[in-house]
Amino acid sequence: MKIIIFGLGSIGRRHARLLKDKYSHDLYAFRSDPNTKGNELGIKEIFSLDELDSIQPDIAFITNPTSEHIETAIECAKRGMHLFLEKPLSNADIRINELIDIVNKKKLKLYVAYCLRHNHVIKWLKEYLEKNKQGKPIHITCHASSYLPNWRPGSDHLKQYSSNLKLGGGVILDYSHEIDYLTYLFGSINDIKSHSARAGNVTVDTEDFADILCTFNNNTYGNIHLDFFSRLNRREIIIDYEDITIIADIINNQVQIISDEGSNIKKLPGVKEDMYLEQLQYFFKFVDKGSEAQRTQTIEDILNVFSTIMKIIKQTKQSSGEKE
Repeated sequence: MKIIIFGLGSIGRRHARLLKDKYSHDLYAFRSDPNTKGNELGIKEIFSLDELDSIQPDIAFITNPTSEHIETAIECAKRGMHLFLEKPLSNADIRINELIDIVNKKKLKLYVAYCLRHNHVIKWLKEYLEKNKQGKPIHITCHASSYLPNWRPGSDHLKQYSSNLKLGGGVILDYSHEIDYLTYLFGSINDIKSHSARAGNVTVDTEDFADILCTFNNNTYGNIHLDFFSRLNRREIIIDYEDITIIADIINNQVQIISDEGSNIKKLPGVKEDMYLEQLQYFFKFVDKGSEAQRTQTIEDILNVFSTIMKIIKQTKQSSGEKE
């Protein structure tokens, strides 16, 4: 197939490398700046929609800044391309319905790339919860923190989209992985009460932390903490039951189960690259087999997660007194 990649930042290059190494598709990169020519991966480049029309790609990988996702996706969907859209869907609820209408009308495949659904820890939790060994949890705590300046060594983090509001940055959108996998594991997030602010100097003009209180649709209570300024690199879910506590540690790729009798740690196999490759395998199977493929994400899932993110952002604006 012919694949066009919009955006060769860090995540775009990661997908492109895997596509080159593991597949034999024809790859093209759409460059918005005509002065930017040539790329380290040797991918053929185009610079206009006219060139795009002459190539007629089958699939678009949309890995440009979040603020450009929907406009780019609509242009590609109009041309009949299946869409691999890097998370999050968007930073605003403008033209979302227009995109979905085109996707449905043309019977296209839309995937929003929440790669942690393919992480070994999340997969272990999903299987464990589906077996329902312990019943309903009492409480769920999710913590995701890291130091933003360390994300991309050698580049100025203040020039990256994560640091800039107009590009769709901020901890809520960047850590929307947490909203996605919590919804995937425990169901819809409801009764949201949240607060966020720019507490430090690691972003230009957008929030660097968020604290969210919520309930899930099974009436389990939860709290979510997200931040960009902690040097404690942490990404974990703590699930408290009546008899046990589960600590699912995504950073260290392990699950700890604590009971009155003691503690048991399960080290899970795999490396970080596995989930990106498995995500690509899932996407291509979805494109090839459509509804016959085993699905972990539907358009309803995509819209539910996006709606939850927008609710959290609205709540945090209200709590800080910002105008919407």
